[in-house]
Order: sequence, then structure tokens, then C-alpha cells
Amino acid sequence: MPEGQVSHRNALLLERALAGRELVAVEAPDPRLARARMRERLVGDRVTGARARGKHHLLRLVPRMSGVR
Repeated sequence: MPEGQVSHRNALLLERALAGRELVAVEAPDPRLARARMRERLVGDRVTGARARGKHHLLRLVPRMSGVR
């Protein structure tokens, strides 16, 4: 498991690489997420930032304007 500073550095790198970009593909291989329709709900959203919270990396997204949710 990465140490705190490594996790925060990785979040910064993710933000630099992804901020302002649109999600073009989403994979959620866990079968428990199939009912959540992650791909349909997230593709087209725009990444606005990334943060580290413990060992997790969180992406902030702005929804696409299609009105489909």
C-alpha cells in the first residue's frame, strides 16, 4: 500500500493528466455494480479534479449536459 505522500502525489498526477478531459470509457468489472449502470451514467462526464483520501483516489466529475441520469 502506498504511503500518504505517494498517494497524494499520484492524485496530483491524475489531476494533471485528466482535468478537463471527458470520460470516453468506464469499466466496472465487479458484478455487484452491474445494476448501477456505471458506464451509461458516467461516460461523457468531464473530470474536474482528483484528490487522495487515505488509500483511495477520488475523481471529481461534472455531468454531461444530455439530461440522462
